[in-house]
Amino acid sequence: MSLKNIDMHTLIMGAPTDTVAQAVERMLARRCGALVIMDGDRIVGIFTERDVLRRVVGAKLDPETTRLADVMTTEVHTMVEDADPEEALVFMVRHDFRHLPVLDCAGRPTAIVSIRRIFKFYADNQRELLDSLVSYMGADGPGG
Repeated sequence: MSLKNIDMHTLIMGAPTDTVAQAVERMLARRCGALVIMDGDRIVGIFTERDVLRRVVGAKLDPETTRLADVMTTEVHTMVEDADPEEALVFMVRHDFRHLPVLDCAGRPTAIVSIRRIFKFYADNQRELLDSLVSYMGADGPGG
């Protein structure tokens, strides 16, 4: 099992010179809580809902003029798409973040996975397992 099995968001990208307002508009349009900040083909940051709250609104900055370079998170953790979802989940919980850029085998960012999507993946799989067990246990009738 790998991250490829999870319904991930297509990568939303921004540039360090983009404004917060532009970034938020993209995030809202794609219903995603984060975007990856690129400089050419290199990840230089990530901008999340938390950054909007803490670094923009909390600091009373103007989203129309504030550049992402001034408010993005620069320590970006990533994981390859072949990684185990449990490994990604543990990593995200341990480092206290909710969005993880996912890289292809060549190291290029291709998607972003949220902790919510990983939890949903596990919840759905557990539901299928429980349904299967109930069907198995009840297959030969009451008192089996």
